[in-house]
Amino acid sequence: MTPLFTSGVEQTPDRAMLENTFNHNVHLSGIVYEVDGLKIRGFVFKPKAPGKYPAVIYNRGGNRDFGSLAFPGSSIGPAQLAEIASWGYVVIASQYRGAGGSEGADHFGGDDVNDVLALPAVLAAIEEVDALRIGLFGWSRGSMMSFLALKKGLKVSAVAVGGIVADVALTLAHRPQFSKTFAEMDPQYQLDPQAWPAERSVIKWLDMLPKVPILVLNGSSDWRTRSTQALKLVEALDEKRYPVRFIMYEGADHAISQYREEVFMQLRNWLDRYVRDQQPPPIINYAPRAC
Repeated sequence: MTPLFTSGVEQTPDRAMLENTFNHNVHLSGIVYEVDGLKIRGFVFKPKAPGKYPAVIYNRGGNRDFGSLAFPGSSIGPAQLAEIASWGYVVIASQYRGAGGSEGADHFGGDDVNDVLALPAVLAAIEEVDALRIGLFGWSRGSMMSFLALKKGLKVSAVAVGGIVADVALTLAHRPQFSKTFAEMDPQYQLDPQAWPAERSVIKWLDMLPKVPILVLNGSSDWRTRSTQALKLVEALDEKRYPVRFIMYEGADHAISQYREEVFMQLRNWLDRYVRDQQPPPIINYAPRAC
């Protein structure tokens, strides 16, 4: 997983992306790094002021080019990532293989998870990054990618996820058209339509997650992934004593666009507490006590 950096020649940020970074006094660069013999593209946002900063790995949603980092309808796009960087973080985001000009094929939580697992090595090569302070942020499909990366050994101080994909079988039940999408993306899906979703569903292997603080955000009018998945996940996390904070935004859509300012206030507080300041997570204990 040798990181290969470019100056953005192969992936030039467009004018709108650059304007977003100017507004936040943030530097934006395109990167190309190597994973499994493939050249994977992505972006790095970092504060212009010199210093040593904690980092945030952002996992995008969507599939293939739909929902890519430059896709106009993405729940979290360049403007939001630039805002996070303006708080004093180096933000890195992969396009994943098979999307945004990256080589390879997107298998929706298959070997493309390696593209996330390679990012700490890329961050370690960036002079401004304090590689001991890394947070993880994922939205929609990116929440699934985040959980899979944690399962496979990614080390972070805290996690924040929104638009939750915790049970792919529920996604298929709610949106059966995804069966065709998954079959197109990965031939393995049709070989075992039950095992394939389970392998990508954190609700099926929750015990394999490290017990780091997890912030879960969802909208009650999210028609893309449904709030049921977030509720099931939070109940299971609580049962296993994970340090979790859950916020359901009444009437909000998949991007929680109706409460965007509040969402980013919560996200910033979470990252500052557990990533920047490295505060220890609370001890979860609700055993009965004598009065």
